[in-house]
Amino acid sequence: MPLVEILLASYNGEKYISEQIKSILAQDFQNFMLLIRDDNSTDSTPDIINEFEKNYPDKIKIIRDDKKIHNPGGNFFELIKYSDADYIMFSDQDDYWLPNKIRITLENMQSVEKNSPAGKNTPVLVYADSEIVDADLKNSQGVFIKRHYKKFSDLLSHYCVTGCLMMINKILYKNLGEYDPAMILHDRWIALYACAFGELVHIPEVVMLYRQHASNVIGSEIDHVTKFQRIKKFLTSPSKKIASFKNEMLKGLNTAKLFKSRYEKNLSPEILSELNNFINLYSRVDHNKFSRIRTLIKSGYVHKDFITALKQIIFV
Repeated sequence: MPLVEILLASYNGEKYISEQIKSILAQDFQNFMLLIRDDNSTDSTPDIINEFEKNYPDKIKIIRDDKKIHNPGGNFFELIKYSDADYIMFSDQDDYWLPNKIRITLENMQSVEKNSPAGKNTPVLVYADSEIVDADLKNSQGVFIKRHYKKFSDLLSHYCVTGCLMMINKILYKNLGEYDPAMILHDRWIALYACAFGELVHIPEVVMLYRQHASNVIGSEIDHVTKFQRIKKFLTSPSKKIASFKNEMLKGLNTAKLFKSRYEKNLSPEILSELNNFINLYSRVDHNKFSRIRTLIKSGYVHKDFITALKQIIFV
């Protein structure tokens, strides 16, 4: 039976982490280990996880070191260094896993590997759906991500594969390398790698409750206001919104540049071409604004969301 390691990066999560850990311990697939690394919390999180480790030594291991990372992506990459299981999953500290989360994800993972010519030597990422709920795990607001993308060009422009919903196999996570701040988000980087070198597969099943609360690092992609209200909100302070969006686009550009520098020699001509097009577009190599907009649309980088697409057109 394959071993699954679940990596939980915690920081000041005292309010919800206990409930999350209990939901993991209640999984109907039990051949797993939960690795937790706390990034110097100042609340009672360390006490909570220490108590769980004491009560469940065969299921929970805390990674203790003196590093102060203060970055979720860096924290997860640090945990990967301690992993050696067949498969790993990522856990946030404030969600709630449904009992079948590991089993459903693993079954789909093994199916993809079985049907791949290279088998377990194919880097594979499978990710499922989650249901958005409030802080009390009530009042469903629909699924977390409305759109699912498989093309490399889409992944460069869209945040669409969430870490807390993914499972990756050993051949993938052993080749990710060291964390770099230019990655910004660990899950976006991992999705790009899977798409470039292996398989990226979406599972339609809901396997987790995604808790929306005031302290979420990243909120859901679903917008609960009308398109008209969003346009009105955008027009009230367009310069501020564009400045914020520009910062996000520059982060995406830095991620693309790092990906190219790290893997260029091993990329297929098609993926390398898409990567170069994206870098050139957002670096504004072409000084003609209308030409850049045409490239944005033609290359498939334009966002499917109208407001975001408008920001892209203004920015490029």
